[in-house]
Amino acid sequence: MLPPACNTGAHPQTPPPAAFADRSRFDWYRATVPAHPQMILQAVCALADGPVGVDEGKGRFNYHHSLTVTSGGDRVATILHGGSNGHPNVEASGERAPDLAKMLRLLGPHRVTRCDVAIDLYGSEAFAATEQLAMAIAADHGLQLRKIGSPLDRTAGETVYIGSRSSTLFARIYEKGKAESAAYGGVGVDALEPWVRCELEVKPQKDMKAVAATMEPEAFWGCSDWTARLAQEAFAMTPEPIPFHPRRTGADDRAWACMLAQYRNLARRRCNERYAGDRDALARDFLAGIYDDEQEAAA
Repeated sequence: MLPPACNTGAHPQTPPPAAFADRSRFDWYRATVPAHPQMILQAVCALADGPVGVDEGKGRFNYHHSLTVTSGGDRVATILHGGSNGHPNVEASGERAPDLAKMLRLLGPHRVTRCDVAIDLYGSEAFAATEQLAMAIAADHGLQLRKIGSPLDRTAGETVYIGSRSSTLFARIYEKGKAESAAYGGVGVDALEPWVRCELEVKPQKDMKAVAATMEPEAFWGCSDWTARLAQEAFAMTPEPIPFHPRRTGADDRAWACMLAQYRNLARRRCNERYAGDRDALARDFLAGIYDDEQEAAA
């Protein structure tokens, strides 16, 4: 008897209810952790449900070394360390991603460099309907839209991409059931074909990396207008809007800061010499110099 559907590619025992949306969950989690690599390694090994192996290898992303923890032939997580980046980086995917996220949040503060949030849809029209929604969202929000599929093998499934892969938020919608069925030689195709997966790939920037480390998977759908619309219309979710992009200092803010830096000493001298240190008097003088002309014109 076939096991229920899960992120590892196992087949469902029976077809799930049509148009059923599974809950959001992490399908990829990568973060920098302010801890010694051996401490992280020990914590990752504890996630395995059996004997573990540790393979040392070359690093990536300017890290010099990598440690890949495996159990039963499956990857549990990979730890990158050494080099100019400072703190180690650890990542896990698939069914291991939620466990890694939970473990890191128990360990303490960390900074998310990438996380993927996945949600599953089931139904014979799920992919076509979600593709139409993606086309409308891309058109309305000025986003890139691509569709990939093999013209020689329609049974392998198709994928729709929304947005740019290099941006903070990027989504893909694909026929997960067909891909899994093809990987298993067509076994269980009737039950698997209605299975559609939607993934939101998030690459936080600057201070938002620490914020992402505290957010639940469902919350990431509220990080932009277009992701919130996708969640609302495709999954019947109402995510709370989250200002996920770092606040950029406006031109006026930069000019104000420059003015303060340039005239701070002058203002202090004027306050001491003319007003005997009375800051309120200095403030009245300053405001009068700004608004007197306007008041005279109004009069």
